[in-house]
Amino acid sequence: MTEEAIAQFTFTVDDPELDEEERQDIATGLLRQLRKLDEVESVDRAKALHPEEGHRGGEDLIGVLTAKVSLDNIKKFFGSLRDRLDDKITITIQLEKDKKVEFNGKSHQLPEAEKFVSKVLDKL
Repeated sequence: MTEEAIAQFTFTVDDPELDEEERQDIATGLLRQLRKLDEVESVDRAKALHPEEGHRGGEDLIGVLTAKVSLDNIKKFFGSLRDRLDDKITITIQLEKDKKVEFNGKSHQLPEAEKFVSKVLDKL
C-alpha cells in the first residue's frame, strides 16, 4: 500500500497585542472551520513536545493548530483558506524536510505561498 503525500500546516495566532484567552478563542474558531473542510485529513491543537519546567508534556499550545492536507487537495485548500484567515495568524507549511514556507494570514503573502507550493508540487 502506498502512502499518500501530506503537507503539514501549522497555524499560530501570534499577535502580541492579544492575551492567551483571545489567542485561544481565535484558534478555536479556526479549528471549527477547518474541521468542516473535506480537503483536511486531520486538524487539532498542537501539543507541547518539550514542556517548560513545571509543565506536563503533551499539553495544548496556546493558539497553535496543526492540519494535514494531502498534496492532491492542497490547491483547493488554499482556496478555502482565503476567507478564514486574518493577519493575526502566521502559517507555516512543511511539504518535505527541506521544503518549508511561512506567511501571514490575509496579507499579500498568500498568493506568493501558493506559487511556492505549486512549484514544489510540480517537482514532485
